[in-house]
Amino acid sequence: MISSLKEPHRYTRMDFRIRKYELKDRDNVRDLCCDTGFLGNPIDPVFGDRDLFADIHTKYYLEKEPESAFIAEERGRMVGYVLGCKNDRDFRRYFILRTLPLTALKLVWRYFTQYNEKERRYARWLLFRSLRETPRMPKDSAHLHIDLERKHRNKDTGKRLAEELFSYLRNNKVKRVCGGVFSFEKRRKPGLYEKVLERIGVKGTNFRIYDKKETTAWRGLMKGKVYLLRLVREL
Repeated sequence: MISSLKEPHRYTRMDFRIRKYELKDRDNVRDLCCDTGFLGNPIDPVFGDRDLFADIHTKYYLEKEPESAFIAEERGRMVGYVLGCKNDRDFRRYFILRTLPLTALKLVWRYFTQYNEKERRYARWLLFRSLRETPRMPKDSAHLHIDLERKHRNKDTGKRLAEELFSYLRNNKVKRVCGGVFSFEKRRKPGLYEKVLERIGVKGTNFRIYDKKETTAWRGLMKGKVYLLRLVREL
């Protein structure tokens, strides 16, 4: 239960809480990751390999740093999560030495034996373009990965999850935290990141744009260019 934030009026204490991640949450976290993987929608029409997709986006947090993860729960059911990493250097080391080699082997094997043409296209992007299209990360920064069920994106669930992680990071002497969100070319204008944060439910958490890169992951699926924004907040 959050101790530093006032409970919103629309929830009672029995209805809603934010708590530490537990091992029993693993499958639900991985499912929600896949259910929101395509710009807030299920990843399945783009990439049906949910197990591999979940590995890429959650494996480090759930296996290496589960103490930095928090769950939003309504009436006993998970409705969102935030996964944290206290130092991106640890994440990159784990990704290069553990996640990347096994992922690449699985991708190549399944590319020729299992995937349809849409899945092959996404697999090619993962193998050859994804790292080049990732925005820069500030040195010695923490980072977060947050996902919410659709009906909770217009509530303050995301903000409360983020603030709980921020409090945890401050207690661990972390000075800054980063996150990443996708945005569309037609929305590139002053105040863009505030609108993006409002869309995912974490407006008001004082993030600013640190870097951005165009991503081709959704080319042909969305009109116009799509950008991945790196957002940073000083703690």
